[in-house]
Order: sequence, then structure tokens, then C-alpha cells
Amino acid sequence: MVGFISTFSFPHSILPDPGKYLSPWFEKLAAWTGRHVFGLERAFEPHLISDSTGFYLHAFNAMILSLLLAAVWTRLDRKSTNDNLLRYGFIVIARYYLALQLLVYGLSKVFKWQFYMPEPNTLFTPLGYLHRDILFWSAMGVSRSYTVFSGLVEVLPALLLLFRPTRLAGGLIAAGVMTHVLALNLSFDISVKLYSAFLLLLCLFILAPDAPRLWAFFFTQQSPPAPFRSPAFRRKNLYLLAKTIAICLILTDALYPYLSSGNFNDDRAPRPPLHGAYEVMRGDSWQSWQRVFIHRKGYFITQSAEGRMQDYGLIVDTLRRKLILEQWEPAAITEISYWEDSAGFLLLEGDFFGDSLRLGLRKLALDELPLLKPEFNWTVD
Repeated sequence: MVGFISTFSFPHSILPDPGKYLSPWFEKLAAWTGRHVFGLERAFEPHLISDSTGFYLHAFNAMILSLLLAAVWTRLDRKSTNDNLLRYGFIVIARYYLALQLLVYGLSKVFKWQFYMPEPNTLFTPLGYLHRDILFWSAMGVSRSYTVFSGLVEVLPALLLLFRPTRLAGGLIAAGVMTHVLALNLSFDISVKLYSAFLLLLCLFILAPDAPRLWAFFFTQQSPPAPFRSPAFRRKNLYLLAKTIAICLILTDALYPYLSSGNFNDDRAPRPPLHGAYEVMRGDSWQSWQRVFIHRKGYFITQSAEGRMQDYGLIVDTLRRKLILEQWEPAAITEISYWEDSAGFLLLEGDFFGDSLRLGLRKLALDELPLLKPEFNWTVD
């Protein structure tokens, strides 16, 4: 568990990221395992990123290394009397790590950072052309109330896991939440399958000491056995100080992106210049574009009359009133001048990768689309 979470990079706001320095070594080990243990002859992604082949190989390597280390530890430490303390320490690490991840993902939903409002090009893509993950992301993105609710459902167990008296309740709720998350990731092909499965395993690891009590409570008529008791600490004040510092660091790390940016509702966050969807009103005869989209992440996207999308890298130079476009294949960069009026009319003129371009565009009102209207009805009348 500890070896796995410390050997792949998961950047945080203020907490250290040991995986940033350890992952290059374990990526090499994953590449070696793929070729020499599993005989993978085709090229594969060895980097430890979400659901890459390398990440699955890394999970296998971490499991083997953990079993070897556990076997050596057991052989060398047969007479140890600190097994209970060691087990409790691992459970605390699992609780705090799981709480941190639930807070990170939960708050990103509460403040609409994870499931953001669909981009203009997504709104004008026919339903049948959307991948399932984008479809799910878009459905969540248009419902602030459900997104906030799903975020709070993750924040609640995270807070409960931080304290011993509520550990069991937090573990039970977290197990239900992560089971649902894993089911969504598998059903909609969202690329955090392995990591969500790992977080679910952490939930079960946290609940393991109470398994006999839970079994007796839910499935038998017998009195539940005594609860798992954490070891007593001699220096209680030092323990409380360390616990307070750890909890403060976890809460600060999870909240820092929102406190530092002041963005507590991404739906209302400022969008970049020219962001939106535009309908082609007039243009050169060679151009078959039906719409043009300016994406908030720096993309210039065109949609043909047949609905085909083509994207380019985009930098908007507001001082020179230029769109700097980057074509991927073949690699090329060009600049187009733009003029904008208060009515939302946009004129583009310049060299478009060797072709003369002159387009008149009318900005479309996205809030008039049925999907984005704040409709709610108690009855079907």
C-alpha cells in the first residue's frame, strides 16, 4: 500500500509528491516487467499515468515487492510485540490517504472543477458521436445540484475517516462511494479504473479489523465481538499535536486551489477571450465550415457542414488582435487577424496554412440551448 502510493506521481498543492522523484525508476522497472515477464512485444505506454499499461505493470510490481518485503519482515521479526501498533499505523496511513483523495475529488465536484460545463464544441456534437466518457462528463457538467451532491457524498466520509470514533462510519460510506465510482469508471470507460479500484481496496483494508463485528451485526443474531482497539500512546499530547498537524495539512492541501484562485464555482469563472460557439455567416467559397468554436483550454475547432470536427492549438493575442493557430500534422503555425464588435460578430482574415481566409462569424447564445436552460418541473403536465 505505502509502496504503491509513494512511487507514482500525484501532485498536491502543499503536500510533498515523492512519486515525482521515484516514478522514473519504477517506470523503467514496469517497462522491464512488460517485456521480460509478460512478453509484451508491441509498444506500450510505460509511464505511470492513469490506466496506462505501465501503471498496471507497476501495480503488479508493487504487489510482488510488498509480498517479498512482508516475507522477509516476518522472518526477521518473529518475536516482535509491536504487531498491533504496526497494523494500526498502516490503517492510519490508509485512512488519511483515502480521506485526502476523497476530499480532493469531492471538493472538485462541489466547486464544479471536475465536472465542468460542456465546452461549445461538445454542445454542438451529435449525441451518437460522443464517447461515453465525454457523454457522462457533459451530463454531470450541466447539473450543478447533482454534481455538488455527489461531491458532498465524498467529502462526508473523508471527514469521518480523520477521527477514530467515526472511522468505521467513514469507511462504510467510503466503500459504498468508491464501489459506485468504480462502477461508473468501468461502465463509461473513464480512465481511472485501476486507481479507483485501489481506493476501494483501501476502504476494505480500513474496515478489515471490524469485519467480525460487521458480519455479526448484519448476518447473525449473535452479539458482535469486541471492537478493534487502537494502542494506547504514552505521550498523548505529542500524538494529538501530530494528528492536528496532519489533519490541518490535509484540509489545507484540498482547499488551497480554490482559496488561492477564488474560484468556488467554475460555471461562473471567467472564460478566455472569444470563448464560445460561432456560426459561419459568410466566407470564401473554398471554406466548408458550418461553425467555429473557441475552447477554453486553447483550441480553435472547426465543424464542417457534415459535422466533422477539426481542432488546432490556439493562442489569442488580444494586443495585436491575432489568433495564433498551430496545426498538428503536418506541423505548422500561422496567424489570423480578428475584429470583434459588441453584437458578437467576429471577422477573421489572414493566411490559413497556405489558403486565404476571410470569414464572418456570428456568436451563438449557448444559454438558449435546451440542455443549458435551468428547467425543473414537479409535474409532467
